[in-house]
Amino acid sequence: MVSRSQHGHRQRVDGIAEDDALIRFERKLQKKYRITKHPLTSPTLIFRAQFCMECDSENPVSLQVWNTNSILVQGSPNIPKSGFDSESEIIMKMAEESIETTPDPSETPFKLRAETILDYVKRLDERNEMERMVIVALGDIILDLLLCHKIDSLGMPRGIVDAFFPTKISEINRIETVYRDDELIRLHKLRNQIAHGGSMITESEATWAKTLIEDVIENL
Repeated sequence: MVSRSQHGHRQRVDGIAEDDALIRFERKLQKKYRITKHPLTSPTLIFRAQFCMECDSENPVSLQVWNTNSILVQGSPNIPKSGFDSESEIIMKMAEESIETTPDPSETPFKLRAETILDYVKRLDERNEMERMVIVALGDIILDLLLCHKIDSLGMPRGIVDAFFPTKISEINRIETVYRDDELIRLHKLRNQIAHGGSMITESEATWAKTLIEDVIENL
């Protein structure tokens, strides 16, 4: 029996190898697909992931990005060819849209990183004891990044970025009120209880933390 070759779509997207562009591209992929990242196998490879396309939930495709701005999507010949081609074009369009030609003041590297971490946090299960701790710990990191984003957006001295969490809030409050600042402090204290005492987090606390983070990332 003659074996069929894999489907493949390779395209060059100038600028996709830039750190910020790659973060934006990964975030777009995570919003559309349930991606699994894999270790890099080459010095020139900068991103490697696997996921199932919407046209076929049984046969995952692989996506690779090189530092030469080249993107390759490969999939099983069992995936419908028309569906593979159509979704590959959409993926390349997502990559092109990730290239920032005009700086967007609403986006900084801090916020982009926070959004990437949040995409992971959303998949964690509050019913799992260990994952609840991770939700709060990563939530604290996300909120700290968002405070750094606000500091950067307001044109405040860069040194404040390195200040402690409560100090960041105090300094921003000198210019404008930090959104839900008391609850940001509450989550930070929960994180400290985990980091310094190994305290367990309740399911309701983890659910509250998730809701808080998602709200703050939209409104801070």
